[in-house]
Amino acid sequence: MTAWPTTSRPRQRSRQRQRHLHRLRQQRYRRGCRLDPALALPDAVRAPMLAGLAKFVEGKLERKHWSPRDDLDVRKLAAIEALSRYGAARPGMLAGITVAPNQWPTSALLDWIGALQRMQGVPDQARLLAEARQILRARLTWQGTRVGLSTEGSDGWWWLMAGTDANLARTLLLALPDPAWKDDLGRLASGFIARQQGGAWHTTVANLWGSLALERFSREREAAPVTGLTEATLGDARAAIDWRQVRRAAPADAQGAPSARRAATAVGGPLTGNTAFLPWPAHAGRRSPSRQARQAVAHRAIAGRRAGDGAVLGRLPDQKDRGAGGPGRRTCPPRTTRAATSCA
Repeated sequence: MTAWPTTSRPRQRSRQRQRHLHRLRQQRYRRGCRLDPALALPDAVRAPMLAGLAKFVEGKLERKHWSPRDDLDVRKLAAIEALSRYGAARPGMLAGITVAPNQWPTSALLDWIGALQRMQGVPDQARLLAEARQILRARLTWQGTRVGLSTEGSDGWWWLMAGTDANLARTLLLALPDPAWKDDLGRLASGFIARQQGGAWHTTVANLWGSLALERFSREREAAPVTGLTEATLGDARAAIDWRQVRRAAPADAQGAPSARRAATAVGGPLTGNTAFLPWPAHAGRRSPSRQARQAVAHRAIAGRRAGDGAVLGRLPDQKDRGAGGPGRRTCPPRTTRAATSCA
């Protein structure tokens, strides 16, 4: 509960109350712009947009259009979630929506979670939020290190610009401030990156959400630089990466120009000095030479391997002592025999 200052003069008390309410609205607005405050809309532009969304949710404004399926509740949820970012959503707006999170596409489920997190006074709010979060967790699937959703087949609401990649980026954004997701954030982020094809996700919307999600993940979870040494061997060949020498790629670097345009990549990324080349031994033929990767790092790094044109990303098994500088080992068996391979 928040109280505003009081005074004995009614007119002055009214002005103080108005100023206090204005400050609260500004605080809610800034919280709503956490993705990037620099992109905030001016008041003169934002106010009519919020008013239009509110009228749509309340049924005072109708927009009829063709769609493959009934989407009114889903569109209203999206509007309520947007309004909740600026403290303009009210519990009464949910009265016209049939609450059925198990039947909603994941985009609507994410809107529902976001609205419940920001709104106040929703009946049985804690139970509804816990139920929605559990449904979202249950939908996550894993294929190796690649994350997906069990509802991918029905989540492609293209006419509302919703799809699996965008949904997973939004999931990462919702998970970042939630303590319940703390142990899964690294796996979720790397699994989301693994969905890229050619250094990008499937749609423009997904690339926007993905860039915002990974920028925030990096800012909040990867602030401490990785230090230490990664050593790799392939037969008699040896290579090492000193993580103190790894830096962001610049346009002048050989790999800087293409890398700088990518939000993230499976191996290498917008960094330089984080790869090691190990030639395939000429005498090995089709036999598999001995190979090993060993890390002794102060913070977690991701090890992967690239053979020819195929890149494979593999996160070393999570172990508590690795975050404290403990060594880790990984064997990289080849899938196919190629002329050259590298391990990073």
